[in-house]
Amino acid sequence: MLKKCLLLFVPVILFSHQLPQEEKREEMPPITPAAGPLPNHQVDVVLDVEFLYWYATTTNLSYATKYVVTEQGNTLDPAARIISPEKIYEPSWSWNPGMRVGLGVVIDHDGWNIHADWTYTYNSTSNAQSVAPFPINNLTNQQNIAGTEALASPWFIEGTNINFTRISSIWSLLLHQIDLELGRKFWVSPHLALRPFGGLRGHWSRMFSNIRGIFEGSDLGNHPRLLQETARRTQDYWAVGFVGGLESAWHLARNWSIFIDWAFSLVYGPFDVQSRFRSAGVNTNNQVVSNFSVSFNHDDIYTLQPIYDLALGLRWELPIYDSAYRVCFDMGWENHLYPSFNHLDLNTSASDNGGTFLPAGGDLTLSGLVLRGRFEF
Repeated sequence: MLKKCLLLFVPVILFSHQLPQEEKREEMPPITPAAGPLPNHQVDVVLDVEFLYWYATTTNLSYATKYVVTEQGNTLDPAARIISPEKIYEPSWSWNPGMRVGLGVVIDHDGWNIHADWTYTYNSTSNAQSVAPFPINNLTNQQNIAGTEALASPWFIEGTNINFTRISSIWSLLLHQIDLELGRKFWVSPHLALRPFGGLRGHWSRMFSNIRGIFEGSDLGNHPRLLQETARRTQDYWAVGFVGGLESAWHLARNWSIFIDWAFSLVYGPFDVQSRFRSAGVNTNNQVVSNFSVSFNHDDIYTLQPIYDLALGLRWELPIYDSAYRVCFDMGWENHLYPSFNHLDLNTSASDNGGTFLPAGGDLTLSGLVLRGRFEF
């Protein structure tokens, strides 16, 4: 009988101790309280409009090299000379406007939020270099005296074997990027809020390069008197992948804060590169010595492209109408790094089959100012 009573009352005693604990656990405040939605709201809608003023830089994109004829100082052959590079010319990057538009919702399920934004930027630059005219395109010719300067570029189909008196460059980048994120903004202290997020990223871009060389000489014979060459390249890249990162807001006062954000993404897709070349030249007798137009495509390269995003700036925000709405303004600086993004085909050597072309392998960087306005309701 005693054993039956014990078996009956032991579960009652155990449950009587567990129930208060469970009730207490439900009443405990969350460890990291959510920063949204707004008071008395079950769902918030967030609208973002951003003005971008960025410049783009790409490495391994030098468009011209200046060469100079120098006396060798050989007493056995006083006419001996060497051809040496003097300076490499890089594009002078310019600033251009862009935009980013975002739309999101914040729900009362632990303050989760879903946000999508579209980024658009277009950047372009043009550059040119010139030297004094010289007699013969071949710098080793004795008519080109010591001190003669010439320009050459590895982007032409014959590489640096052909010299010019003027080389100009046009480069541009068009980029569209769409992010879809799932995140949660929460407080970790009275003055620090974090928002970890992850999601999907879609990317499309087109890089364009056009190099044009002009040679004006005065030699006789079959050498060119006037030569014009053009090397035109395009690179299209489509990719989809994952993105993740962390946004942080360090509150200095009630309405002011410093934001520090970073993100990393891996997108996968093909690089489609096309190259086109044209050349036209005549000698002193107006005979055509160069006239061709050729093009080739680089087989699509499917690869993972990493992207690093960093942002730093100052934020001002204000709840209005009894915290039924919130307005926010940001002013900051962003850096976006695309390692080994430059797949434009560069002439690396010359042979009987013409040039050997390999991807330039340069990094793309987008940097600049960001002004953002946000409205939450």
